[in-house]
Amino acid sequence: MNAFNSGSSSTETEPETLEATRGQGAHPLAVTVVFHPDLERVGDRSFLGLLRPQDSIRLGRKEPGFAPPRRGRLRPLEDRRLSRRGIELRGRSDGGLDIDATDWSNSLQVGHQAVDESLVLSAASLEKGVSLMLSRRVVLWLQRSQVETDLTDGLGLVGESAGLVRLRNEIPAVAKASFPVLIRGETGTGKELVAQAIARHAENPRRGVPLVVRNMATIPRDLAAAELFGAAAGAYSGQKGERRGAFREADGGTLFLDEIGDTVPEVQPMLLRALESGEVVPLGQERAERVDVRVLAATDLELEDAVVS
Repeated sequence: MNAFNSGSSSTETEPETLEATRGQGAHPLAVTVVFHPDLERVGDRSFLGLLRPQDSIRLGRKEPGFAPPRRGRLRPLEDRRLSRRGIELRGRSDGGLDIDATDWSNSLQVGHQAVDESLVLSAASLEKGVSLMLSRRVVLWLQRSQVETDLTDGLGLVGESAGLVRLRNEIPAVAKASFPVLIRGETGTGKELVAQAIARHAENPRRGVPLVVRNMATIPRDLAAAELFGAAAGAYSGQKGERRGAFREADGGTLFLDEIGDTVPEVQPMLLRALESGEVVPLGQERAERVDVRVLAATDLELEDAVVS
């Protein structure tokens, strides 16, 4: 199960850094495509966040995601002649930017200057804007944007922190994959928003099927197996009709299991079987049933510590 962290959706600047960044990096960095071999990409834009001193992001063939202003899905530059590794952009305490091209295997020109290894861009140059020419094929315009954001990609993940920008850029690749995903983050960081964004993203082949949601912390212990895998009529006391269960409800689509760390021990082997084989056995039924379900799960617990204890 692949895991990644959800980010805060807040766009507020931390109180201790607000005064220091005002006038020198107080707006998010935006990169706009000025020229691309695919002319339909011209005008596509990516917000990189504020990029404070502790933040960095890579710019290359595979990341970050770009989209037309106010519409469309995020797509990387995707030009096959650009390096996969990308150049690294790192924030500076003076509001400027360090450009590290040591992993970049193509030509790089920033403004009128060819860059072999590294370059420092001042805060003033970022306010004014500077051109980046990658491999003499793609031209970008890098500038502090006065617009807080015009790109939310319809995901509901609004904000310009570097972590949230990276999270938004990861979602398209995760959305089109089929593996289970574990979303980790503290309470209130928007884990369910991330799950919804993955489920309804344009890259997700299952997006036309409703997302089925279960909160494992709220399911009574004695009903957990039936709630997840279903039950035949009369399988347990008080059960009258057939119970489909979350996995069969989500067949062909996506199942989001929130608070996965609270799954009762008795159900965990059944859940593992469903993840590994795609089979579930409803209570009171001997025959296993195949289900085609993509599972997303979330937790605020340190699961590794819980296993040890």
